[in-house]
Amino acid sequence: MKNKDIITLGNAGFFQAKAHSLPVAHFYKFLKFKRNLQKAYYEISKTQEDFMKEAGITRKDLMGGKDVDQDAIERYFALNGQLIAEDTVVFAVKIPFELYKGIYDENGALFENPAVEEIILNNLFAEPTDD
Repeated sequence: MKNKDIITLGNAGFFQAKAHSLPVAHFYKFLKFKRNLQKAYYEISKTQEDFMKEAGITRKDLMGGKDVDQDAIERYFALNGQLIAEDTVVFAVKIPFELYKGIYDENGALFENPAVEEIILNNLFAEPTDD
């Protein structure tokens, strides 16, 4: 999974997602995926903070603070660009596609975000079978 996708899910609020509609065995798969994703998100965030320290900037500087060293900002964005383009293995055991609707219904607006839905479908759910 691309780090960009992990950040997208974390920022969209996926860590608060529920899956009570799933049978117990698949609920465990969902929770394990969510935990692994949280760990990856934390590591990416920590690395981004390290990049800011290395560049000598703060989050406020990234938002356009006064007297910000543009070279430092560019250094940070170069490092961060490489980071978000990298892949991170997030262990996931596929859940049958037929169970997706229950999770979608439980989580309302979260899964209405097309980016979130695509990432979840591609990484957590098995391809639908045509019966």
